[in-house]
Amino acid sequence: MDNLLRLCVYVFALLSAHSIAGTVIIDFNSIENTSNSFSGDSLDIQGFNFSSSMGGNRAILHWGKAQNYNADQGGATYSHHYAGIISSLKKIDGTLFDIQSLDIGDVYNTGISQYYTFKGLNSNGEILFSSTFISDSLPGLETVYLGWDNLKTFTFQRDNLSYLQADNFNLSYFLVPLPAGIYLFLSG
Repeated sequence: MDNLLRLCVYVFALLSAHSIAGTVIIDFNSIENTSNSFSGDSLDIQGFNFSSSMGGNRAILHWGKAQNYNADQGGATYSHHYAGIISSLKKIDGTLFDIQSLDIGDVYNTGISQYYTFKGLNSNGEILFSSTFISDSLPGLETVYLGWDNLKTFTFQRDNLSYLQADNFNLSYFLVPLPAGIYLFLSG
């Protein structure tokens, strides 16, 4: 019986050694913003960091929940407060991640067609993926499907480095599992 139990624990340990994928959709709705609020030039949320290429305590803007400019009425979005900004997204722990999609739109929610540029970089800062998206002329956010894997950094910007707002970043990553040996050690 002990040998059967040890065999079961051994098989479980081998299977547990594989990475487990985690997913998250960052929608910024945890940010209390009954009026316009700012996150400085860096924002940590749900294990990820958003940063702005322009410093300052008002670089990242979240329109108020009742503000007409907010494309996510009742919620929150990520917006630029200054022209000339390139935004970056990374995992706080520095590990790789995948981006499936995000929603993007003009900062004032007026429905202006605009060009957006997205880049996915590896650990050496080299561009793995690059894409340009042209939005329609309707108010609200549009979903951009990317499906990019193994990124260290994801950057997004508007064509002329002007304002934008973004929401619903659909991300996935690998959780770091416990080493398989821990299960064997615990089994006695």
